[in-house]
Amino acid sequence: MIEHVAVVVPAHNEQDRLPACLDALRLAREHLRRSLLRPPTVSILVVLDDCTDDSALIVTGSRGVESVAVGVRSVGAARAAGARRVLSMMRPALSGLSGVWLANTDADSTVPVDWLTRMVTFAESGIEIVLGTVEPDRSESSAQLSAEWYHRHVRHDHHPHVHGANLGIRADTYLRLGEWDTVRSGEDVRLALRAGLAGTPVARTAAIPVRTSDRLVGRAPYGFADYLRVLQASLTDAMRLGGPAQLAERSS
Repeated sequence: MIEHVAVVVPAHNEQDRLPACLDALRLAREHLRRSLLRPPTVSILVVLDDCTDDSALIVTGSRGVESVAVGVRSVGAARAAGARRVLSMMRPALSGLSGVWLANTDADSTVPVDWLTRMVTFAESGIEIVLGTVEPDRSESSAQLSAEWYHRHVRHDHHPHVHGANLGIRADTYLRLGEWDTVRSGEDVRLALRAGLAGTPVARTAAIPVRTSDRLVGRAPYGFADYLRVLQASLTDAMRLGGPAQLAERSS
């Protein structure tokens, strides 16, 4: 049984998007409480990574949300710091870390209302790591870029994708696999790779897609924003070389 779910959210200057992220997490927490006969407790921790905007004030004004400040400018190191914080706080209170679930998302993302409920259901069926999908929130990108993204991505169970914005893992498994690598990007892929090599029970699910910012200038190098920017460049090239007909064929 999962006794506690700790949601860890790294944030670097995300004052514009953090409120929506936290609102979605609170709704997911309430859904979990209503859906299970014996729901686990839930904590939400925002890791404020070298924030110089009003992100800290937003967290302070958010009921049921805690924060820790770091100055690492690294999403991997920020996730690791958040995990260390929540695990150090709950060790004395719980019978074992196999009853703790670490749910990870990003400050520029919004989770679906059943996100935590589905993760806990997976965990209590024997799954030790959940790899979910993401989709662009269509707030900044063009319709053509959005269509091309959907054309290129697998959006069903057993998908090949790994996203730190939609990843859950049992706490004892997380520690056994070596925790998050303290890198500026790619920490999610590295952890999933180690899980695969260790034969960890994994669910690659498309049932709980997380909507994430489709901005073209992001926080982490080689992250989602960089991918979208490269995709946009390829679309621009296609339009220049083949015009609308070729673009329509590519996105069909």
